[in-house]
Amino acid sequence: MKNRRRILTAVVALTACAAVSTTALAAEYTVAKGDCLWKIAQKQLGSGARWTEIYAANKSSVRDPNQIQIGQVLQIPGDTAVPSQTVVPTQTAVPSQPAAPQHRTQPTVTEMTLNAGSVTVYDYGDMKLHAYATGDALGDESYIVETAAALVGIELPAFTTELDVWKTYIGTLGKPMNDIFLCDHATGASYVEGMKVYGTQGAKESVESGSTYATTQGLFETFGSDFHGGDNMAHINTVVSGTVTVGGIQFALIDHGETYDLEIPAMNVVYTHMLGKTSHSIMTSTAHMDSMLAILRNYQSKGYAMILSSHASPEGQDAVTEKIAYVTHAKELVAGNSNAAGFTAAMKEAFPAYTGENYLDMTAGYLFPDNSETADTADTTNWAYAFQFNNAGIGTIYYAAPYFDQEGITNPATAALYTAEEIAAIKAGSDSYQTAPEGALMGMSVADTDTVYWYDAQSTAAITSHSDALALDAATGTLTTEGGEIVAEAMR
Repeated sequence: MKNRRRILTAVVALTACAAVSTTALAAEYTVAKGDCLWKIAQKQLGSGARWTEIYAANKSSVRDPNQIQIGQVLQIPGDTAVPSQTVVPTQTAVPSQPAAPQHRTQPTVTEMTLNAGSVTVYDYGDMKLHAYATGDALGDESYIVETAAALVGIELPAFTTELDVWKTYIGTLGKPMNDIFLCDHATGASYVEGMKVYGTQGAKESVESGSTYATTQGLFETFGSDFHGGDNMAHINTVVSGTVTVGGIQFALIDHGETYDLEIPAMNVVYTHMLGKTSHSIMTSTAHMDSMLAILRNYQSKGYAMILSSHASPEGQDAVTEKIAYVTHAKELVAGNSNAAGFTAAMKEAFPAYTGENYLDMTAGYLFPDNSETADTADTTNWAYAFQFNNAGIGTIYYAAPYFDQEGITNPATAALYTAEEIAAIKAGSDSYQTAPEGALMGMSVADTDTVYWYDAQSTAAITSHSDALALDAATGTLTTEGGEIVAEAMR
């Protein structure tokens, strides 16, 4: 079966290759017998994965990259071309040996179940994309790009079991992984020890002290040590921008400030943090909607074959089209409604099969912060917003109004700093709140009880700056580390 597959691969490759022999030049190349763009890129640029650069430089004369003609003169990018040292032989393959794998624009797809989650492999002949669906509590997805000699990762799983399975699976691929791109899922430093970890400067800062850090640490506090935040957050150690070649593979980083998208031109795919064809999205304003539409339309204009994301299996242009229609109609419904309840009802009617209603509720709160229907029902004097926690004896965390007056407070749902509009939406629209005592910034309830302990500014600072999981003493409200160290005591 393996020999048959190789023979079929060779036959497919012949449709993309030409049939007369010549020598290679530094700035231009005449197509030879047995040539295809992949082989030319391998000889002239040092990597077959860079065939897209040659194609881009010759689009006026090469309409189909799989159909190049004998004697056709191709322009080789002059700043990166490698002059040929030898004459190309007229016979390019030995019949008794299998042909080298050729690049396919349409991959074959296989799936396999792992001890935790599953992997879908997209085989392009000379390259493979492994999409690991972890099946964890967050629905995380991470990726591995494979060539004949190397593996390059994109994002990490977050929990111990899935990280262990990911590492074991890498071991079955029989080649080293020395490189990984990280952006939004910087979890599990111990699993990438010794690797080059790539990302933009903005992403590096976000991982170290910005919104990615805050979100990751918030999830660490929620899930405990099984979630690899805390001291095991991975950090970007190699800052890059624009187009880079890693592991012999060309990547293009599209900078969005604290985050970035990642193109893989040879596969015609792009990685972004979230898409979700039939899931509601968090949209904080009409300006945010316009920004989303610009990014989505760029995906359309680029014609990506797949969009990879960290919370869904790879999706196609149908997902982009669907999401553009969704955001566009949402803008129309904002203009046609005067309150959150009306907007929410209209969105549910328009998109009845969509999941993520909590995201829709958040969007409604952001878009209609002055909703009188909800503002009248909430006593906002010393209000405190509730965040469900359920870990280490803690049931709910309450953030008192003055807490949001501090600088650098991050919304765990959007991984961005709270805006005045968002705080107003919480204050006016939340039905999950407590009246906080004077001087309190944070409160915590004992799990499965109505008991709430409150903490002043000094204690709150100690709590939020502590990276370890904390346990709540139900009798006193004292918060301690696993080793028994007292971190904060409740107000009396």
